[in-house]
This record gives sequence, C-alpha cells and structure tokens, in this order.
Amino acid sequence: RPENISNPGAEWYTTDVFTDKALEYIDKSLKEEKPFFLYVAHNAPHWPLEAHDSVIAKYMGKYSEGWDVLISDKVERMKQMGILESDIEIPDQDLIDWNSLPDSIKSETEFRREIYAAQVEILDYNTGRIVNYLKDKGIYENTVIIFLSDNGCSAEPETEPFGYSWETNRERNYEDWKYNSARAGASQGLMWAVASNAPFRLYKKFIHEGGIATPMIISWPAGISNPGRLEKNPAHISDIMPTIIEIAGAKYPESFKGNEITQMAGTSFLNTLKGKNTKPRKPIFWEHENHAGVRDGNWKLVTLDYTNPEMWELYDLSTDPTEIIDLARTRTDQLSKMVVQWESWAGEVRVEPKERVRRD
Repeated sequence: RPENISNPGAEWYTTDVFTDKALEYIDKSLKEEKPFFLYVAHNAPHWPLEAHDSVIAKYMGKYSEGWDVLISDKVERMKQMGILESDIEIPDQDLIDWNSLPDSIKSETEFRREIYAAQVEILDYNTGRIVNYLKDKGIYENTVIIFLSDNGCSAEPETEPFGYSWETNRERNYEDWKYNSARAGASQGLMWAVASNAPFRLYKKFIHEGGIATPMIISWPAGISNPGRLEKNPAHISDIMPTIIEIAGAKYPESFKGNEITQMAGTSFLNTLKGKNTKPRKPIFWEHENHAGVRDGNWKLVTLDYTNPEMWELYDLSTDPTEIIDLARTRTDQLSKMVVQWESWAGEVRVEPKERVRRD
C-alpha cells in the first residue's frame, strides 16, 4: 500500500485505505477529546471483483460443487444457528443446474465466486481492525457500532447468468483475469447472487426480501441489554438517525437559518437495544425503479411494477418469510388497505413525476 494513494501509477485497495483513514479520524477525535460519528462505506464486496491474490488463494476450490450445494449448506447452517426457522421453504428461482454446465463455464464462474468470497474476508478483516483499534484505545465498551449492508447481493447483469461475458479456457490466474476480462470483473453473476441472498427471493434493486432484507449487527457493550440475542423485529435504514439522536441525548432541529427542515422519517430502536417493550413499528415504504412495497407488521405488499395494479403481491411474513404464497387474490381487504397506504406515501414523498436533474 503506497504512502501517497494519489499516485496514479501505484496500486492500492480501497477497503484497506478506507480503514486506514477511519483509524486516523478516530485518533484525531480522541486527541481533540471529542465524541465522534464515523461512517465507513467500505467498497468490498461491491463490484468490481477485486481482491488480494493471497486471500483469493484461500478460496480456490471452495465452490466447485456449485450454487445448488452452497444454498443448501448455507440454509442448513442458518437453521442450526437459529437465524432461520427449521420449516422455512426455499423459493424456486430457476437456477441453472451446475452439473449441466461445461467445465469452461464452471471454471470461470467458480473463480468469480472465489474472488467475491475473498472480498468478504477482506471486509471482515478491516472491520476487525477498527474494532481492535477501539479496544486498544479503551473506548470499545461505550462505542455504538452498527454494521450492515445497503441491499441484497447484486446480480448485474441479469441478462448474463454467469456475469459479464468472458473468454473460455482462461487460466485461473487473477492478474491475467483482471486485465484481460474487459467488464467481466464487475460481477459474480445472477446465479451466485441468488445463492448469496438465499433463502430470500430476487436480489438488489427489487423490493422482495432478497433485495432489501439485510442483516444488521450492533455492538454496544455498555448499553445493550442481553447481548448476543437475535432480534427479528424489522428496522429500516432511516431508523439509524433517530436512534443515534436518542442515544446522544440530542434534539433534531426543526429549522436552520430560517428554513424548515424535513423531519426524520425513521423510528428509534433504542428501546429494542435496551431490551424494553417496543410499540409496533410504523409501516415501512419503498420504491425503486418502479419496484415498490410496504411492510406493515407482518404484512408485506410488494410489486415488480406499481404502475400495473394487477401486479401487486401480498404476503404474511409471519408464516411465509420467503414470499412464496401470494395472498393478493384471497385477502383483497388487506391488499386494498395497503395499496392505499402506499399510494398515500408515494404522494407525500413525490414518487412521481420521475425526473432526473440534469447537471451540465
């Protein structure tokens, strides 16, 4: 890693460098005896597929049995850990049979997954660097750490199930692969993305659970009651701000320099951290590229295209967390109620018209 990362002729790895800078910022705050808020947006395991050769080497051959076996092993492990219920059903997502593929495709797509796995390890390692630094400085116990991803795993491009096009029979050498594969380095492909999001349906950009349900890990030894537990009540990214505000004992302003400020959309989950009874969370709404949804308690309204009223789907996540049994035609009362909820919210936040601001 070069001393001067601005040197265009030198190689450096963003997730490592972001961590280096994060530690510098923490150290600066401690020297100034100030509390700090630190947002570390690590790049790994986002595209492009890039990792240290030494880490990739650890995963060579780990995925030779394909995505079918990975999904089965992963789901079984999560059941044993208590993350998933033992009777959970896995949706059929039209996976290509791994054993039907020619060796050239197996080798290429397997290598993509090995690089992706290496990226996950590098992310884990760098997160550990921050945690260890907080411990070394004696502030870990009273530091709130919130770790999560922003969405489900990406399947780009969806038109190519094994990722961007490749040349067959390429040697599985990372340096050669990286520089000779054109856009191939940008994706692990649709099939592995489905495996990453298992047992949930679909992937990044969709509002089905595979696109939005992500794990969140929170550490705060001095503040969390009954640590180590699994909390299955839903939260939303918008809940982080009000939670931090409440923890800090601050007050969110209503105006700034005479201008009214839009108030926070989320709900604090501090009571959940404290192990106290919490009120049911108010409904959560989404819209992205015409994919839309509402989560109200255990009810989930979702669609692939909100402009088509016939495409709304309805699920009871308390009994069907993987969205297999669509109740839209049998629970029309609940469907209608939630469609009205979504339309009201969409009007409030101006989902329409969708106009991009041009910046010349």
